[in-house]
Amino acid sequence: MTTDMTFSPPVPASTDALRRTYIETLQDLHRTEQALLDALCAWCSAATESTRALFARRLEHTRAQAIRLGGLLHRLDAPLDAGACAAVHAELQAARDAVRGCPRGARRDTLLLNTAERLKLHQLRQYEAACRYALILNDEEAFGVLMLALADERTSEYIVQYLSDGDWPGDPAH
Repeated sequence: MTTDMTFSPPVPASTDALRRTYIETLQDLHRTEQALLDALCAWCSAATESTRALFARRLEHTRAQAIRLGGLLHRLDAPLDAGACAAVHAELQAARDAVRGCPRGARRDTLLLNTAERLKLHQLRQYEAACRYALILNDEEAFGVLMLALADERTSEYIVQYLSDGDWPGDPAH
């Protein structure tokens, strides 16, 4: 007797339930990008010059991602919710608490960069899930937009990692 060992993820009872989950994922991603916009503005003024340049680039990248997601949600007739998901909110609050009273310099930059890296990992998981939902729902347009966004997120992840290590070739210190 043979047993089928292939993995089959659970499928929602209806396409409507899957579509709702997909939209909730996109809304969560949009809220995350919006919360990051606010945080990055604050981080630009809190960081040293070399790290400020990273956060300024990340700010422009985040704006573009928020616009893409807003367009997808508009196309799906889904509302743009305010606020941030609980995990992002907690991470941003921990960063605010950690840098409070910390003088400008390498230590503060490291705290902010570590927060950016943790949030990036959270976003990568969100974008990957949204891509899977778009694929399952045969939403080719959204899948293309989300794959482009995911590629952008992965690229910016590498930039954050290199800058955290002080090895990024575009760093003014080089």
